[in-house]
Amino acid sequence: MLRKYPGMLPDLEFMFDCVDWPVVSAGQYNRLDGDVDPPPLFRYCGNDATLDIVFPDWSFWGW
Repeated sequence: MLRKYPGMLPDLEFMFDCVDWPVVSAGQYNRLDGDVDPPPLFRYCGNDATLDIVFPDWSFWGW
């Protein structure tokens, strides 16, 4: 990707947590002042009370 689009990709960091339970509580970041954004944490599972970004585990289906 870097070779195909040199100088065009922003510097990003992603966090992946490979445990099933979500941890980024929506209640901690549902403030009106909006000073603090939730961390972009990718995880296998989520629910309505959390802000974890759910992504599929392709390795599970490939066994």
